[in-house]
Amino acid sequence: MEFENKVFLVTGGSRGLGKAIVKKLAQNGATVVFTYRSNKDAAQQVISELSSENKDSTGTVVAIQSDVSESESAVKAIDKVVDLFGKIDGLVNNAGITQDSPFYKMSDDSWNSVINTNLNGVFYLTKAYLGRAIRNGGGKIVNMSSVSGIKGLKGQANYCASKGGLIALTKSLAVEYARFNVQVNAVAPGYIATEMVESLADKVKQKISKTIPQQRLGKPQEIANVTSFLLSQQCNYMTGQTITIDGGLTA
Repeated sequence: MEFENKVFLVTGGSRGLGKAIVKKLAQNGATVVFTYRSNKDAAQQVISELSSENKDSTGTVVAIQSDVSESESAVKAIDKVVDLFGKIDGLVNNAGITQDSPFYKMSDDSWNSVINTNLNGVFYLTKAYLGRAIRNGGGKIVNMSSVSGIKGLKGQANYCASKGGLIALTKSLAVEYARFNVQVNAVAPGYIATEMVESLADKVKQKISKTIPQQRLGKPQEIANVTSFLLSQQCNYMTGQTITIDGGLTA
């Protein structure tokens, strides 16, 4: 198991892509701490599912409440991981929200909420993590961006800005911290069959699929597989990159 004795923090791990990433890392032997903002029951469900699916081989999984959009809460999440397990080997900045609307109707609150969670939250967590990583001799950061950070989408000015900013932040951090053996990469998923997308009407999902060269939605596990690779020792010479996983949508 590649991740035996490794400790990772995954933000927003109680649903969607975060949940798939938590499961993938745990199934490969990692100790995983994941954050949830408010839904404690959903967080506990992730732990229960892992326990029932892989009783003998799953790594330790712990859920902690944290609002990454608040600096103090984000820093406490990093501290909590170290308090529990003595170290932190990698960080997955996955927590994110959407509040879509036409730009001319977009409120200040909608703009600020998305930027605060999707971009500022990564700033708070990464800043707190990097000191630990340097003292630990290195580390790995994976930032969950989106194809919305690569191409423009109607009604998502706030979301596109946050995810595009995340790609630029990834490059800057990679250059700045390469000398400390810290690799920083991003993943840019396209349309993935998470709970949010699956709740759409069948006609809408069919329309979306027709825009994708592979003619299907992606699976959360496909994002988790790449994220796991980026955190592994097989990926020590890749940094500052954004891997797009979208079935050819942006090709």
